[in-house]
Amino acid sequence: VDPVDPVDPVDPVDPVDPVDPVDPVDPVDPVDPVTPVNPSNQVNPIDPVKSVLQVTETLMKQTTSVNTIVAKDNRNLPKTGDSGMHSSLVSGLMLAVSSVILLRKRK
Repeated sequence: VDPVDPVDPVDPVDPVDPVDPVDPVDPVDPVDPVTPVNPSNQVNPIDPVKSVLQVTETLMKQTTSVNTIVAKDNRNLPKTGDSGMHSSLVSGLMLAVSSVILLRKRK
């Protein structure tokens, strides 16, 4: 029995090129401080419902002040073809007559 030849070791992989260091990021500007709420605009704690009613009342006044337009007489629009009940009646009659004629010829 022949002895088994030892397996050749795998060639080592070429080492990876080192990655270039990333450019350092510019430092972030500090956030502007939040301006505090104006205390004069706060709701009066004694009667908060009254202030809400005043706000809704002003909104309703703003929405109802739309210029109204008076409706005028109906205008006759230009006709582009027959329309309405008359045309459907005529087309129905024509269809009925043509179907009767065609069915009679088949017999």
